[in-house]
Amino acid sequence: MAEGRKRKNKGKRVKILPLILIIALCIALVIPFLIMGGCGQQEAKVTLYITRHGQTTDNVKEVMSGSEGDATLTEEGRKQAKVLGESVSDIIFEKAYSSELSRAKETLALVLSENRDWMASGKAPEVKSGLNDISLGEAEGMTASDAAARFGDIFGAADDKNFVSPCGGETKYEFLQRFDKTVSDIVNDDAVKGKNVIIACHSSADWWLESKFPGVCGQGLLNAAFTKVEYSNGNYKLLMYNGVEK
Repeated sequence: MAEGRKRKNKGKRVKILPLILIIALCIALVIPFLIMGGCGQQEAKVTLYITRHGQTTDNVKEVMSGSEGDATLTEEGRKQAKVLGESVSDIIFEKAYSSELSRAKETLALVLSENRDWMASGKAPEVKSGLNDISLGEAEGMTASDAAARFGDIFGAADDKNFVSPCGGETKYEFLQRFDKTVSDIVNDDAVKGKNVIIACHSSADWWLESKFPGVCGQGLLNAAFTKVEYSNGNYKLLMYNGVEK
C-alpha cells in the first residue's frame, strides 16, 4: 500500500512539474511585457524644434522665394536667429538639420552658436534636400498677387496628386510627400530616440504642420520662431506653435 502511495505521489509530481514550468515561463514573459508598457517596448519620444529661417532680403521685398531662390538673411534676420538661439541655449540637441538653402543653414548656425552643449560637442548640422522650400518654377521672385494673376493656383490641394503646376514648380502634394518622408526618417533614427532635434526650414513647412494638426496650424510660420512637436509611436503632438505653447 505504501508503495502504491509512492507511485501515486510520483505521478502527481510528474503532472505538476510541467504546470510549474508553464507558470514560470508565463511570469518570465509577462513581467517584461508589463515593464515595457504592455504592447512591446514603449518607443521613446523625440522632440522636434522646428524653425523657419530668419528674415531675408526677399521677405523685405515681399516676393516669393522658393527652392531655386537664394535670398540671404538681413541683419534683422541674423539678430532674430541669435535671439532664438539664446532661448534654447541650455537645451541638449542630439542632432540638427537644415535644408540646402543658405538662409536656413545660416539661421541654424546662428541658433546653435548660442548653445553651449552643441558648441562643445564638435558636432555639425546635417543638410537634407527633403527640407528644402517648395519649388516655385517660373513664379520664383514674383509677388504672390502677380503669380496668381499670371498662373492662377500654382500649388493645388494637399491631397491632389494629379494637379500639375502651371508655372513648372512643385505642387503642394509633391512637397508634402517628400517633406513628410524626410521628417519621418529623422524621428525614426534610433540615435534620436528620447532626445531633442532641431530643424531649420521654410514657410512651406507650415503646410506639413497643418496636415498633422488641422485647425490649429496653417496661419503661417513666423521668421525665427520655434514650433515644437513631440513624436512617439507613429503619432505627432503639437507642444508649441510659432513660439506659443499649446
